Amino acid sequence: FIKDLRSNLEGLSWQLATENLELECQSHLLGSFHTLNISLCVLLSLELGLEQNKVLKAISKLEPTQHRLEKLQTNYKFIIDDSFNGNLEGMLEAIRLSSLYEDGSKIIITPGIIESNEESNIKLAEAINEVFDMCYITGAANRQVLADHIKHSKRKRIFSKKALEMILEKETKPGDLILFANDAPDFI
Repeated sequence: FIKDLRSNLEGLSWQLATENLELECQSHLLGSFHTLNISLCVLLSLELGLEQNKVLKAISKLEPTQHRLEKLQTNYKFIIDDSFNGNLEGMLEAIRLSSLYEDGSKIIITPGIIESNEESNIKLAEAINEVFDMCYITGAANRQVLADHIKHSKRKRIFSKKALEMILEKETKPGDLILFANDAPDFI
C-alpha cells in the first residue's frame, strides 16, 4: 500500500500502490503519520471519479494545521511549532525530524507530556538527550521527571513566557532550529 516513504524537513514523498495503481505522492506536510490519511483520501477521490493529476496536485498543496508540525522561519531561525501536540508518538516524530537538521544548534521548549505518565516523559527525555543541544523546560507538571532525566548541561527551567522570549532572543542565533513541543498553558 505505502512504499518508499521519505519523511524529512521538506515534507513527504511515498509511493501509493494497489493491485491496479501505482502513484508517486508528495506533500509539504511534516510527519510520516500523515501518509496513511492522505493515501486513503487519494484512493477515495479516485474511486469517486476525480482526475488523478488533480488529486496529486491537491495533496502537494496541503498546508499544516497551525501549531501541528508547522514549519516557520523567522529571524533566520528554523522553527517547528508543534505546540498543540501532546502525545509521545507525535513528539517523538517531531524530535526525529529535528534530528535531520544540520545547519545550527537544536533547541526544544517543552513541558513534557502533560496528560501522560512518568514512563512516557522519561522516553521523551531520552530522545531529547539524543538530539537537542538545549532543552527549556516549561510548566510544573513534569518539571522534576524531565530535570532528572535530561542531561544537566542541556536543560534550563523557564518560569514565564516573557523570560522564554528574552532567553530565545539572547541565546539563539541565526541558523538554529527551535522546536516548540507541546505547550504549557501556564508557567508555574
